[in-house]
Amino acid sequence: MTSSYLYLDIMAIQKRKAVTSAGSLSIVKSLKAKATEEEVPAECEEAEQTEEASEPVQLVDEAELQNTRRKELKSKPVDDIKALVTSSGLSLGKKEDMIEAVIQHEAKARADALAQEAEIRAIMVAKKQELEALSLPELTTHCKNIGITGALAKAARVEKLLTQWTEDGGVDKARAKKAHDAREQELEALDMDTLHKLCEKAGADPFIKEVMVERALRKEAAAGRFCPPKVEQEDEVQPASNKGDVVAMLIATEALRKKEKEQKRQQEEEDAEKRKELKSKSVDELKKLLSCKGLDATGKKDDMVEALFQAGVQEAALAARKASLKSMPIEDLKKLASSKGLEVSKKDEMVEALLAHDAKQRKDFEEYQAKVTDVLKILHEELDAKTAAELKDLCSEKSLKLGLAKPDRIQTLLQDAKDNGEVDRRLSALRRQQRKEALLAMEKPVLKALCDELQADAFVKPVMIERLLEREMELGCPTEVDEPAKKKARTSKK
Repeated sequence: MTSSYLYLDIMAIQKRKAVTSAGSLSIVKSLKAKATEEEVPAECEEAEQTEEASEPVQLVDEAELQNTRRKELKSKPVDDIKALVTSSGLSLGKKEDMIEAVIQHEAKARADALAQEAEIRAIMVAKKQELEALSLPELTTHCKNIGITGALAKAARVEKLLTQWTEDGGVDKARAKKAHDAREQELEALDMDTLHKLCEKAGADPFIKEVMVERALRKEAAAGRFCPPKVEQEDEVQPASNKGDVVAMLIATEALRKKEKEQKRQQEEEDAEKRKELKSKSVDELKKLLSCKGLDATGKKDDMVEALFQAGVQEAALAARKASLKSMPIEDLKKLASSKGLEVSKKDEMVEALLAHDAKQRKDFEEYQAKVTDVLKILHEELDAKTAAELKDLCSEKSLKLGLAKPDRIQTLLQDAKDNGEVDRRLSALRRQQRKEALLAMEKPVLKALCDELQADAFVKPVMIERLLEREMELGCPTEVDEPAKKKARTSKK
């Protein structure tokens, strides 16, 4: 009967709180006392024969216990019942209702105690089986590690190791791990929205800023944020095709070509005349004109003339664009504004919004071209640091014209860098890095709002579960989502 007594000794080591009331406990003792002479020895024999069972045998009949307790409570004054109900955290009411509430409360406490005892027993049985599955040399090593020496049989070593494991809190640790694993599985079955609510209620941070930033960047990159900006061009009106008359189509195409050629000739003549007019002005006059337009009024005369000419070209293009937009039917203007992501409103407001959109595109394009120039300068410095032979090898690897001199090879490689997209890739990487730094500087709530706007998942489920479990361990209890308050049913007034 060594195993049964070992179990009883180990159970004595576990310090558990009493879970039944004083009155209920006295009844249990009295009922157990009646069965002591015959049932306890039988229980010991059964424990020895069924040592691997997960639950100990219950000696007292629950129904009999409840009936006895009910009679005892009915004989007590109401004030005593109320005191017992209050101390148990139950609600006051009629004497019969309070008695039943106390009985059910105590029954649950006993059931919980039995379940806890069964769980502890199952844990110890499992640990014992684990130790028994080890070889004698392995058990000897484990014994030496905790200071147990001497020639001992395998069963004795298992007993000592099991006792030491229990004294070191092995049962409590195993129960805690079991509860942790069960809660983890429960949380894994929840959806992200519920997990988020639990984290908020428990005060657990569900976000990892770096993950939010990377996911937001991925969405922005997919939307083209880091691509080279382009100035949108309106689709040119093509002559209507007439599949039944190829000759008529060719005639219309030729007429359009001649018209464009004539318009180009006239434009060139007008440009030449404007340049001539500007060159006829004095330097002081040119400076005044530049200042009026908010342009740099320094440099050589030819530079000032060219600056004023380009400003005039832009003004003329803007005026033509404005006139073209104003002449469009309102429905076509609305479609155009919607296609560019602009708000549909009154005609004049849409025209101004479209002009501002065009201006922003031109500005972005000009700024990008300035950055392209900066990247080309860096590339030029990198290539200039190489020898002529190294540059020749680079040209050969890229199947480019080898050239005769070092400057020729550098220019060839720079042009190739522009053509094959290397410059754009460098700029894209630079812009992405700058955007990443800006996002990392944001607060998490702002990042969360951005992720929602981009439809980027801001959560990592394993992280949410891990942090929620840690927080619940600190609080000492699991977190529950508050149920929405139910609306009271309307009662008709008669």
